[in-house]
Amino acid sequence: MEDSLTKYFVIAAISVFSLRLYFHIRGLFRPLKLKDKHVLITGGSSGLGKEIAKECYYRGAYVTVLAKSRSSLLATMKELEIHNENSGLGNFLQVFDCNLATSEGIEAVVDRAERRFGPVFLFIGCSGTAKGGFFLDTAPQTFKEQMKSNFFSTVNSLQPVAKRMTKRQVGHVCLVGSYQSYTPVPGMCAWSASKCAVESLAKSIRPELERFNVKVYLFSPGPMETPGYYQAKVNKTDLVDQLEGRPIKPEVACSILLNGIAAGDRNITTHDFLSFIRVSSLGGVSRNNLLLDAIFGVFSVVAGHFYSLYIDFRVRFT
Repeated sequence: MEDSLTKYFVIAAISVFSLRLYFHIRGLFRPLKLKDKHVLITGGSSGLGKEIAKECYYRGAYVTVLAKSRSSLLATMKELEIHNENSGLGNFLQVFDCNLATSEGIEAVVDRAERRFGPVFLFIGCSGTAKGGFFLDTAPQTFKEQMKSNFFSTVNSLQPVAKRMTKRQVGHVCLVGSYQSYTPVPGMCAWSASKCAVESLAKSIRPELERFNVKVYLFSPGPMETPGYYQAKVNKTDLVDQLEGRPIKPEVACSILLNGIAAGDRNITTHDFLSFIRVSSLGGVSRNNLLLDAIFGVFSVVAGHFYSLYIDFRVRFT
């Protein structure tokens, strides 16, 4: 009996590994074709957004970057286009400094961007900041600031782009959430809540936009070695650092994101464990692949339960 159970577990493990490897490789062999396409990225002056801007630029795309800091935007432009000896500065990359937390002026920025580089083919919403703190110690103003920075900046920048995409009936939208919408980490309540709002937004607008052939993706990465990550560490407790684990490089996250879009995965994340947890939190929304997610689902319920027990234990006894 024990030998039979062991055999079935081995077969299940091999099946999961084989399918996981297949869908990962699928994205590598079907790279996202961006040559001469217009990619608009918010929050692209640093961190993940900057890496995405670099990669899209190197793939031959026309890149528009929106962010708050004009000095950071200009530095990004010079850093990228200095490598292209055949073009003048600004021929393939343009930047706009604007406050995405308010919708004022965003429509005009998108209009200027499209008049110069053509219709936006891919929108990636990376704008946001993170601030740590336990709920009882977090001021109400912090929740407002996090929602403005992480949620409303996404809504305000996406809406004018989405209107144009649906009118043309073509386009791709990727919103950057967080793994904490799958596995909330105590001590990051304001950040987690705002990113859960981004996740809910992506899921709710997906059927609305995809009826017009505008594909919607949600990227929920784990911790990354970005300037925002190290700024947030100032307000994080030791417990949060321990629960989050080691951050990955933003270029690795960028590669996973673009490969996921190329493979047609609607829900993309950066770690195998998060892939398990992701399945248990999807509810009645699109799957990446029904067969793969059905297999993951068996493990996801068990993994999610024991992970929640682990979180409770660490919070109680740390």
